[in-house]
Amino acid sequence: MNILYVLLAIAIVLCGLMVVRYKAQTLPIRGPKPQFFWGTFWNMYQSRDRIPDWLYEKTMDANGKTWTFSMPNSPPMVCVTTPENLKYILKDNFSNYEKGILFREVLQELLGDGIFNTDGKKWQEQRRLAVQQFKRKSLHEHMSAVMIAHSNIVLNHLENHADKQKSVDLQRVFYAFTLDSFSEIALGHNIDSINTKSDFSDAFDRAQYLINRRFTTPWWRIEKILGIGRERELYQSVQLLNEFVKQIVVNKRKLSPKDNTSNKDFLSCFIQELNNSTTQPEVEDEASDSYLIDIVMNFMIAGRDTTAGALTWVFYRFWKHPEEYSRVFNEIQQVIGDTPMAYDHIGMLPYTRAFLFETLRLNPSVSKNLKYAVQNDVLPDGTVISTGTGIVYSSYVMGKMKDIWGDDVNEFKPMRWIATQANGTQKFKDVDPYRYPQFNAGLRICLGKHMAIMETEIIICQLLRRFTFSLAMNEKDPEYTDTLTLSMKNGLFMNVKAI
Repeated sequence: MNILYVLLAIAIVLCGLMVVRYKAQTLPIRGPKPQFFWGTFWNMYQSRDRIPDWLYEKTMDANGKTWTFSMPNSPPMVCVTTPENLKYILKDNFSNYEKGILFREVLQELLGDGIFNTDGKKWQEQRRLAVQQFKRKSLHEHMSAVMIAHSNIVLNHLENHADKQKSVDLQRVFYAFTLDSFSEIALGHNIDSINTKSDFSDAFDRAQYLINRRFTTPWWRIEKILGIGRERELYQSVQLLNEFVKQIVVNKRKLSPKDNTSNKDFLSCFIQELNNSTTQPEVEDEASDSYLIDIVMNFMIAGRDTTAGALTWVFYRFWKHPEEYSRVFNEIQQVIGDTPMAYDHIGMLPYTRAFLFETLRLNPSVSKNLKYAVQNDVLPDGTVISTGTGIVYSSYVMGKMKDIWGDDVNEFKPMRWIATQANGTQKFKDVDPYRYPQFNAGLRICLGKHMAIMETEIIICQLLRRFTFSLAMNEKDPEYTDTLTLSMKNGLFMNVKAI
């Protein structure tokens, strides 16, 4: 009974703090009608498993214009939907819009002080280190070699399913492929999750799901303080991830500087860079390990989940759009044929890339993003932003807007990404990233964009030259699972047949 009184007292105090902390729950612009104290929380909570669609529906209710929503213990939230507003936030007035304390608090356990969860000098330093790594030609050649090697493992795995005439969950295969290849690129360590059950992979998925739920669960702080419910499970998942990565970090740090210099993985290169830096402050080994763990976890999310999700939706759309699939297949046959896949083939497949970009327009890997205003401001469309206001922008929403893509916005048309040259040849045509923020935009644009495209095109080319695929499940329009990235809710089960 005493415990119940304690819990009730804690709940009352926290609720009181919520009211005191944020009295103003709304801004004087369009949006769902708020309720006292709860704001628009219950309206959003009813759609907690489909937040990207909720954002799209409310954007349509606002006629595609800027709108606002609110939650307890949170400042007002503004959803921006135009390229002009997005360019202003992500580039023109970049310094005024940060990840912010609230965002970092939600993601702290998983992302720590990594590049996706920091601002200011910490972000600048990690960005600088990452840019240096991605500029190395040797890294790109190393990445392509690793990806091709792991794609061959995938071919062998699918060959077994084809021989046994058994369906296979391609989503699981793609998540294993990206985890195994990127763990080797980032850590110099092959997890081999495609052949063995991986606790790391399971904990990684679960931690992302639970972290994402914090955004629509105001009482998560209470669960964290008490160590109960989802927060207890989150703690256990993150502990497993950190222990796994920490052991690799410790072993890498034991290597001689010469050994780390000869290794080509991200972690070895970061250690070497930090060792050579004259500006890096001296810290205890434990602090350095923690810093490196945060860097690795951020790159693992970027390198594994986004590409695996994209591949899953690409192969689903191969089945859904057979004519477009045939064009991709014919292009691959004409360019590569039966020759071994090589780094030089990347960039020679404009229609394949167009198919990928059109898929990501409608099924983005990262569907939503969040910033907080540092100071009062006015957006290009006249929306007044007060200090601390949250700014939400969604590639999922913007990819479905007629004002951006025209009346054929709901049609799957890879040709919208193709420009025909004067000599009749076709060339891939990129667009303004503020219209298409699938790889983010501005000063935080995705550094691994080329790597993700390369990995996707490699596995597409490898698989389509060896197998045909047909849907082996009843879901003709599969749903997504909304975590930090969008995966397919029940997997993508397909029949595999050798060509």
